[in-house]
Order: sequence, then C-alpha cells, then structure tokens
Amino acid sequence: MSRVLIVEDDASMVRLLQTLLGLEGHQAFSTARPDDVISTVRESQPQVVVMDLHLGQVNTLGIIKEIKGDPVLKSVPLIIVSGLDAEDECKLAGAEAFILKPYSPGKLLDLIKQLAI
Repeated sequence: MSRVLIVEDDASMVRLLQTLLGLEGHQAFSTARPDDVISTVRESQPQVVVMDLHLGQVNTLGIIKEIKGDPVLKSVPLIIVSGLDAEDECKLAGAEAFILKPYSPGKLLDLIKQLAI
C-alpha cells in the first residue's frame, strides 16, 4: 500500500496510528520534532504525510508552506489534523486535506487512499 509519515508529538497517538495503518497494509513511520520534518520527508519519500497542526509549541503552518514551496517535495500530499478548526489556514498554506480531532479512523484511511501518490 502506501508509505505514510506521521508527524505527531503524542507518543500514544503515534502508536495508535501506526497500528491502524499497519493493519490496513500501509508502512507507517514517524517523527515528532518540527526541525526534522523537512529532512524526514526528503529522506523517506512518503506517499502522504499526516501531520498534527501543533507540535509542542510549534505551529506547523510554516512547515506546510516550506514543503509546498520546495520543487522536490511539493507533490507530497499533506493531511493536517488538529483539535482547533484551522482548515482554511491549513489549506491556504498548501495542505490537501484537514481533519478536525476527534476523527474516525475511516475518515483518515479514506483520505490516505484518495491522496497517496
């Protein structure tokens, strides 16, 4: 299936998503550090990124813009998740999809299936 990068600082959420994605046949890996996101995307070449809007005190809108501004990375689809309704800001920054927490696993899986390149 797809290679999915999970960008999340909540370890229990990472384990949950890795289990869910693994059960569906996806290869899931993760990073929690905002400073590592760009290099991880570049090195691991995921088919889709699922990223929390807030990693600790860091708002990831700048990371979204940086990925979408990079000629090599801009085609990687970004699914942003957050407990705050920031869909407009995320899509304006370049994200392909936004999911408001809490969300159903099926919704995430459907988006991954739809967006994975």
